[in-house]
Amino acid sequence: MYFDVNDEFIYREPTKVLITIEYFDAGAGEMGIEYDSSDFTSRDEGRWKDAFGAELRNANIWKTTSFELDDAYFGNRQHDDLSDFRIWGPEESQGLCVARVTVSK
Repeated sequence: MYFDVNDEFIYREPTKVLITIEYFDAGAGEMGIEYDSSDFTSRDEGRWKDAFGAELRNANIWKTTSFELDDAYFGNRQHDDLSDFRIWGPEESQGLCVARVTVSK
């Protein structure tokens, strides 16, 4: 799942943000995000920095996890220059079910 944050909120300016994700815990493995960061030593000049988050434990309940990012850049540099971050889950899962994603400063 890819996300494009409104450029009036953050655009190509190193910013501290909190990304909160409400998800259904089904399957096993880890869930996290890859985000466009101002850490230009990260992969592809910061376009794909990893943040590891929640462990999926097949609990079959709704949960919330948060990612505190000190170096969000959000310059629309991911996925053909259309998005700022993506949520990833285990490849063997049956799909990640997300109810809500919130980005705040």
